[in-house]
Parts: sequence; C-alpha cells; structure tokens
Amino acid sequence: MKRRNLSYRTWIWFLTLRVVVEDYLEVALGFGNWNKQTAQQLNKYVSDILRTSTKSFDNKLGQDAVKGFYKVDANGYNVAVYIYKSGPNAGRIASVVRLSNNQMIKFGLK
Repeated sequence: MKRRNLSYRTWIWFLTLRVVVEDYLEVALGFGNWNKQTAQQLNKYVSDILRTSTKSFDNKLGQDAVKGFYKVDANGYNVAVYIYKSGPNAGRIASVVRLSNNQMIKFGLK
C-alpha cells in the first residue's frame, strides 16, 4: 500500500476520528478494543443488519441522502446502518447508529 504524505491537521483529524469511533463501538454497540478481530466482528455485525433488517427509511447525513436499514440487534439495541444513496460514495456505509427514542419516532420505527 502506498503511503501518502498527509498534513499534520489531517493526521490529527484521523487520529481523533479513530478514537471517537473506537469509543462509540465500545460504549454504544459493545465492541471492545479496536484490532483485526474487532474489525471482523464489526463487519459481521453490519452485514447481519443489512441482510436481516426489519425496516428501511430515508434520511440525510449533512447534505448526503442515505438509506437507513433498521434492526434490533442481539443486545436489544435499536440500530441503523446508513448507506449512501448517491454521489461518489453511493453504496458505501455512511454510518452505524444506535437510535434514540426520538429518532425511532421520527423515522416511523416506533
């Protein structure tokens, strides 16, 4: 893999994002320390939600249109996986979210 020269700001942003994602995965969804095994578990988790979602809905993340796929996971959490609907990231995962009660109501899931 070719290493890119990234600016100091980009590296700080990347490291901050990684810490935020790791904390979110550990606290919100029950995943532990980030490593290869955790990445495989997350991949399996997201794939399961996408394959067996019980409902789907449209939403926006910033300016981007996304499709949300909803399921109650094995831990009893209300989780949505967002997939970009258009643009250069179409078909890619935009986010994985543990939905709040207000979000459940907003998207007609409750």
